[in-house]
Amino acid sequence: MIKPPFFSVIIPIYNVQAYLLKCLESVSSQSFKDFEVILVDDGSSDKSSRIAYNFSKTHPFFYLLKKRNGGLASARNFGFLKARGRYICYIDSDDYIENNLLYDAHHILKNNSYDFINFGFDFVLEDEKPVRKFVSFKNKYLKGLNIFKKALVDDEIYSVAWNKIYSKNFLIKHCIKFPPIRINEDSYHSKLVSRFAKSTYFLNGVYYHALVRNSSLSRKMSLDVFYNTIRLFQYEFEYFQLNKLPPIYTQLFYAHILKLLSYLLLQSAFRIKDIEEYKKAFRLCNKANFFQYAAYPEIVKLLKFKNKVLVFLCHYPLLLRGIARFTSLFNVRPY
Repeated sequence: MIKPPFFSVIIPIYNVQAYLLKCLESVSSQSFKDFEVILVDDGSSDKSSRIAYNFSKTHPFFYLLKKRNGGLASARNFGFLKARGRYICYIDSDDYIENNLLYDAHHILKNNSYDFINFGFDFVLEDEKPVRKFVSFKNKYLKGLNIFKKALVDDEIYSVAWNKIYSKNFLIKHCIKFPPIRINEDSYHSKLVSRFAKSTYFLNGVYYHALVRNSSLSRKMSLDVFYNTIRLFQYEFEYFQLNKLPPIYTQLFYAHILKLLSYLLLQSAFRIKDIEEYKKAFRLCNKANFFQYAAYPEIVKLLKFKNKVLVFLCHYPLLLRGIARFTSLFNVRPY
């Protein structure tokens, strides 16, 4: 029987021909070599599939799988089913990693049984210029429900799947997978991971570079983003109720709603051009009880200061839009 690799790196691929090779080369150049790479072509219509095929033919332990297009969540779940590694790492195909990521992660995990670890990252432009960094963590370890408490308000445990490495057995035990939605699926996954994790570790330093590009899904803003985010909250709430979310965390869940919706409203102030569509985004948030939760000081106080300010500004849509228009003149935008 062939010994399974220590890591399985899962890379969903969809129409990223301009960025894919850089991503794959960053993985193949890892100083730690006990890993496999599962490439999942999610129905690409450009040259991505050919690039992935050629790379897998010349690099051992890179395996290309193909499927009909179903979205990022579907591709990740498909790759997970094929993974043999003890630990799972997700990388988006337009991003890239430092060559010591798996080496440093292995150094931590080889003698410890953390359910998952977190590592630092940054957002970079196409010229590799960083625009925002998340480099260091206040904590070295966290245990129990403190993990979930942090994750609900994105305090050190961020709502992205790609700055973490997970125990495969842990994910299987708790049936954790990505939900059948196409926006904010990472948030749901991260909340579930944090809800059930008994221990986590924080690895300081920038190990992952997330590309900011105008054509990516994460840069688009429309009412569909709000519809899907509200659908996400329904998924989360139903799951947490089914699995007996402790009552003391209900307010944190509402704070999570405030934080995410206020950020989306900020994004819409920059990116939604039609004023009527912009106003409708606020009406959708109102139906999702955004302003109701914002009226409770005990919920708002759970947020960081900058998030409290943003929630306040969301009560004044035209002011928020005016601020966005003014700061755009100086090329200041939220990432």
